[in-house]
Amino acid sequence: MSRRPWLEWLSDGGIIRDWLSLIIQFTLGMVYFGFLALLLSVGIALSAVIIGIPILLFALGVARTIALMDQQLMAAVLEEALPHPPEMLNLEGQGVFQRLTLLLSSPITWLSLTYVLLKLPLGLLALLAAILLTPLLFLDLLILIPLGIDRGARVVRFQRWLARAYYRFYRVLLPPVDPEDEYLHDIDHLQAQADTPTEPLTEVERRARQQR
Repeated sequence: MSRRPWLEWLSDGGIIRDWLSLIIQFTLGMVYFGFLALLLSVGIALSAVIIGIPILLFALGVARTIALMDQQLMAAVLEEALPHPPEMLNLEGQGVFQRLTLLLSSPITWLSLTYVLLKLPLGLLALLAAILLTPLLFLDLLILIPLGIDRGARVVRFQRWLARAYYRFYRVLLPPVDPEDEYLHDIDHLQAQADTPTEPLTEVERRARQQR
């Protein structure tokens, strides 16, 4: 990262974006963890009866949605390119138990659960780091540098590195699907739908298609 004038560090908004991305990690982690833990505990406790299965199904879907939503939120805060969503399951036409089986057998579901559950402890570390860095940022940018003591904005650079290290860790934990692979998957899905046998056409329908 090249050296920049200290006024640019102050005015480009990057400092507050990096700082906020660290601060909100813990807050979001608490919300995610509490909501998901409640759903999972209720769903597992009631799994012996019918009502527990839909709750568990909902919890697994929520975990996948939260993980994707959080990645997109962090990308927007840090002004990074929006991540391509991970593999999406085609649950159309499936029953409750078939959907539950597909979700439980998908690696993305378990990676999403890990993503959400790790958000709380890692977010606590990020919060502590942001709190410790705050007085150092004020000292470096508002006192030392204006007085001519230029240390190369080391605190700003470290905060920027830390914010993006968190973001990249979560990207590695829940990697996006390759757009080319998703395109090929969609082509195969459409081809399978086209090859699905249908009821024979009536004479009127056959003539209508021939006229198109």
